[in-house]
Amino acid sequence: MAGDADLGLLCHKSGGGKLCFKKNGAKLVFKARAGEETVVTFAWSSDVRDLDILAYWDGAPSLTAGYGHGSGGTSGHYSIVYSGDNTSVDASEWCKIKMTPWGSGDTRTFRVHFNVYGFDDEHSGSTCTVIASQPNGQTLIKRNQQCSTRSGQAAATTDPACVVTFDAQGNLVSLT
Repeated sequence: MAGDADLGLLCHKSGGGKLCFKKNGAKLVFKARAGEETVVTFAWSSDVRDLDILAYWDGAPSLTAGYGHGSGGTSGHYSIVYSGDNTSVDASEWCKIKMTPWGSGDTRTFRVHFNVYGFDDEHSGSTCTVIASQPNGQTLIKRNQQCSTRSGQAAATTDPACVVTFDAQGNLVSLT
């Protein structure tokens, strides 16, 4: 990649050539590659119809995506792009997410709540699979993610959730 020759080297302030440092001079700052956009996919089988989500960054809880919750957008260091609601059986939805690194005190977790909107006698499943994938990084899979079964209702913060965690550079760390 272009510009990678100086990865791992100390950063300098523009114009003055002085080394960058954190408050009180406690730590030096090194240039690092920022994490790339991560795709988080939610897939369900033929025993589930119309899985709904409520997705948001813990650091920007008003920026939401999912049926009845919007299509995402950008807020500060956080962004979400949502595929849109899929009401089928044996289907999937996704969110493309990104956290810009170096935000002071930023929360680095993305949370998704799940509810089976189309729960009925014929479609009585209550689990899905979550896949988080980042180019030049990890692909993590969580099988048997529990979902609420409140038929005819959008996902809510009281429903079961998974958490996608990133490091300070925006690299994918875990899916729990």
